[in-house]
Amino acid sequence: MKKGNGNVFTFMFLGLILILFPQFLWSTQETKTFVFEKSRLTVERIDGYDWISYLNLDYNLKIGAPQLPVQIFHLSLPPGQEITGITVLCVISETLDGEYQLYPVQTPQISSNPTIRSIPPDPTIYTSAQPYPGSIVEIAHRGYLTGYSMGALLIHPVQYIPREKKLLSHTSIEVEMLLGLRTVSPCRNWSIQAATSLPSAALRTTMALPRTAHPAAKTPFRCV
Repeated sequence: MKKGNGNVFTFMFLGLILILFPQFLWSTQETKTFVFEKSRLTVERIDGYDWISYLNLDYNLKIGAPQLPVQIFHLSLPPGQEITGITVLCVISETLDGEYQLYPVQTPQISSNPTIRSIPPDPTIYTSAQPYPGSIVEIAHRGYLTGYSMGALLIHPVQYIPREKKLLSHTSIEVEMLLGLRTVSPCRNWSIQAATSLPSAALRTTMALPRTAHPAAKTPFRCV
């Protein structure tokens, strides 16, 4: 009798775990390496500021922050899944020679408006000794695009250390993405808004994941 009760308790406990934490059963990992050629990075000096650009990339949108290139990477996800976590496995970087005073991101304005107001650098960021942005890779909005479930990452190939006026160029970034079950049922209108809130140029880079994915076991390369 005691043994039977023990088996019943074990099955009930396992069932409760699967109900409360289904992500442990359905989670998968996907690994992607982003390569940024240094030859595509350009620096221009305009009106006392340095403008950093990277061929075919967009810019960050935080007003008053240093204007830096960002790659928006879209993923077509299996139904009912989302990006639940990311791990940067390896980054190959170098510090660029010289000192830089980066142009601050401006509020979108109509060029024909004679009262265009210039946004000064955010002092909280421009006096910091920490690299900006603080994360090399970030999870962006999730949503739907033409009927497909979409996830997105923001990859920052360049970071700025304001107090030192230095630039860090990342030529290779290896990222592991953890995919799990969507925890909240998406609202259709919200999903469309989230999918279209990113710049349209981001659609140039899209990775389609298999509809039935399996955990990937990959040994990260050694950073030098």
